Amino acid sequence: MTSQSLVKHFLTEGDKFILSWFSPLEDQGGYAVAVNYGSLIARIVFQPIEETLRLYFSKTLLDVTSGQANTERKSSALSEASRTLVALLHLQVAGSLFLLCFGSQYLTLVLEIFLPAQYLKTSAPKILSAWIWYIPVLAVNGGLEAFLASAAEKKDVNRQSGWMLVFSIIYIGSAIGLYRENYGDVSLVYANIVNLSARIVYVVVFAASFFRRHSGTDYVKWRQVLPSPSLFIALLVSLVVIPASETKWHATQIVQTQGRRAVFNWAVLIHVGIGTALALVCLWTWWNSSQSVLATFRARKTKVT
Repeated sequence: MTSQSLVKHFLTEGDKFILSWFSPLEDQGGYAVAVNYGSLIARIVFQPIEETLRLYFSKTLLDVTSGQANTERKSSALSEASRTLVALLHLQVAGSLFLLCFGSQYLTLVLEIFLPAQYLKTSAPKILSAWIWYIPVLAVNGGLEAFLASAAEKKDVNRQSGWMLVFSIIYIGSAIGLYRENYGDVSLVYANIVNLSARIVYVVVFAASFFRRHSGTDYVKWRQVLPSPSLFIALLVSLVVIPASETKWHATQIVQTQGRRAVFNWAVLIHVGIGTALALVCLWTWWNSSQSVLATFRARKTKVT
């Protein structure tokens, strides 16, 4: 096992060591359930996407990293890779904003319905609430590290190994510090957010350096990563309307009182319907304002065909 693999293994499994040291035994079961639920998304959705991206970037950048292509082919490969990277990040950021907006508002209601009753009184609900913030960071980091794995030369890999040690120290320090501030088991999730955020910054710096090194210019149009102002406005409106709907209909309180039977309660259905309608409006707003970025995927599909 290489030193980088060893550090990555610790970053993956280190929460178990810290959990056993700081967390009461009765809360460790709640943490395990929350992580199992949350990690389903990582295993089912993110992992296949990351593998696909790794293969795509490796194939696209082969002419660049091998150093054997002519200038025209090299320039074309760099341009295609940069457009795809920007489009990928744009999709991930937009999806993350949707999750933060609607997931944070409806998670409590969903957990009251689907989470087994014995875990509602553990740390599981609080940890799953933190996962709403962790999943976006996990998604962005996965896509960026797929690019890094495909584009990195030997010297880049060696440099990354040194930084992985720094990231592990950041993770440990953040987790211990948050535990001491009485954040409980959610400290591990927040520590992972800090750790992955640092890794995201590292890969963004690497990507910018990679394109400048091989082309002399910055191919990556970073501004296109952010969604349009119209989507931000639509999401902000949703963040105002949904709490107002909860205040009026008391949907979460009804679910807490009636349990799963409340799924067919009119107040609950109206509250969920309002959120669904707002989500569709936000989706329509994003779709209409992101055509220039989405054109990258349409062009690639046409090219493959």
